[in-house]
Order: sequence, then structure tokens, then C-alpha cells
Amino acid sequence: MNNEELPGPHNRFFLQTFSQLDRARELIAEFLPTSVLATLDLASLRLVSGSYVDDSLRMSQSDLLYEVDLRDSGQHAVVYLLFEHKSVPDRQTPFQLLKYMVRIWEQRLRESLPLCPIVPLLLYHGENAWNTSRSMRDVLNVPEELQRFVPEFAIELLDLSQTSDEQLRENANLKAFLLLLKYIRREELPERLPEILKLFAAIAEQPSGLDCLKTVLIYLSSGTERIDRNQLLEAVAGTLHQQGNQLMPTIAQQWKQEGREEGREEGREEGREEGREEGREEGRLAGQIQLLQKLLGHTESTLEGLLAMDRTDLQGENDRLQSELERRGS
Repeated sequence: MNNEELPGPHNRFFLQTFSQLDRARELIAEFLPTSVLATLDLASLRLVSGSYVDDSLRMSQSDLLYEVDLRDSGQHAVVYLLFEHKSVPDRQTPFQLLKYMVRIWEQRLRESLPLCPIVPLLLYHGENAWNTSRSMRDVLNVPEELQRFVPEFAIELLDLSQTSDEQLRENANLKAFLLLLKYIRREELPERLPEILKLFAAIAEQPSGLDCLKTVLIYLSSGTERIDRNQLLEAVAGTLHQQGNQLMPTIAQQWKQEGREEGREEGREEGREEGREEGREEGRLAGQIQLLQKLLGHTESTLEGLLAMDRTDLQGENDRLQSELERRGS
């Protein structure tokens, strides 16, 4: 599943984070009851390609599927760990998970493989507690006399809204990702962001750590309205230090892409009138130049002064500053 198929920032961050097997193992080890973990050989964990999400739901949902061998089973066996993430409560979640499970079993039968247990895991990071269905009985709400006809299975729920920060402290690597997911929609994000970025600064020293930080900063740039651009820049400068200089081009590129998308949307909505389009383009360039000047530590030009320049000069100044930023990051 690629970014074009699943463009939502929360889904993209979830998939990029937990498709890494080391992080998935850590989360599963924290997530599942001890008695269940005792039956699993997490060293054998492997990611299964493909998605079982309906095409119509791909903008708002994501799933990850892992295989893991049973420990001391005396024969080869697998348990599928179906990992689903949610940012808002959804009463139909047990039904959605049941559909995924049936599709997995159908695929195994097509491949002449035996049916196997599936453990559905739900990671929830909404602002309020998960207060809706956790079983098919909740979904159907049938009289007690009919409940024995309802498909029944357990869903392991990790509700970050009800998990204290102290409960996430045992695993520093995992804590950074879960804290970011926990606070990304909350008003407390600006005050918690320096602590979260300090945890990621330690991760940046590990192999592929800089790529991890890029993923985090793209998520912060596109997945929340709780912080503005200045707050993000200040938090990066104050906590990431050396890595921050290397990551500034990533932030600038993300905002540049967002500016392009906003411009295209405005053009569609306002009919692409030529005069307005030119004015918007000059305003976009002026704002981009101010942002690049801030990132580079240059004296920031006034908006009035920039708009007094012709469009060719604005474009040239923007390109010059962008090149300087890229050189610093290389």
C-alpha cells in the first residue's frame, strides 16, 4: 500500500511506523496479555503484503497484517495478528474487523492453506475514550435469547486516551511513537512536543533514525492543527539541534507541497481567474520566501516589500533560498 492509495496523515504515520518489524514486536509485546504472548514466537514475526480494507474506506482506515509462529506447538502453525488503527470511535469496528478476518481465511483457503487463529488488535488515539462497540453483540444489540447466534470474538484494545504517560515509560522507543499519536489531536501538544522530540532525538542516533525523524516531522507538519509552523520550528531548533539543521529541508519541502495543493484547490474553487491566480501565486511565493528566510536565519523581508517585486524576481529569490537550504541539509 503506497502513500497515493492512503493519503491520510494519521494512516500514513501508522503504516510507516508499525510496518517496521522491531517496532511492531515492541508494540505487540506491550499490547497483548502475558498468557497470549507466551504462545507466540515473536522472533518469527513477519509482515504480510496486501490490505483487507475496502477501497471506499481507504482514505480513513488502514490495516497491517502480520504472521507469527506458535511457540512449542509441535508443528508449523501461524497466528495472524490483524492490526487496525482508529482516531475516532466507530460503532461498526467489530463488523469491519470480522470482514477482514473472513477475507484472510478465504485467501488462505484459495492458497490451500489451513485456517488459523486471528488476533485482532485495535490501536485508538482519539481525543476521548473509546465508548462504543467492542463486540458483534454490541453492534447488533439483540435480545439475550438470540445472542448465541451472533459471531463472537475478542478485540484487544489499546486506548491511548485512557493510557497515562507513566504507563508508556517502560519502552523508550515505543513511548515516543505512542506519545505522538496520543497528543497529535490534543490542545496539550505544544507543551508536550519538546519532550516528545527529545525522545525521537535519541532514536535518531540509531540506524535509519534520521529517516524516522523525517516521518515524524512530516506527520507534525500535516497531521495536526494544534501547533503552527513557528511552534514546530522552535521545538525542532530547541530539541533536535544538529539533526534539526539536516531536517529543515524536509519541513520546507512538506510545506511547499502543501502550498501547491492549496493553490490547486483554490484554483478549482475560484475558477482559475487569471488575475486572481497571479495574485495568489505572488502571495504564495512571498510567504515561501519569508519561511525560507526564517529557516535559514536570515532577516525576514516584509510582505509589502516582497509584493512590490515583480513575479520573475520573486521566483528567482525563492529558488536561490531553496538551493541554499538544500545545500545546508546535504
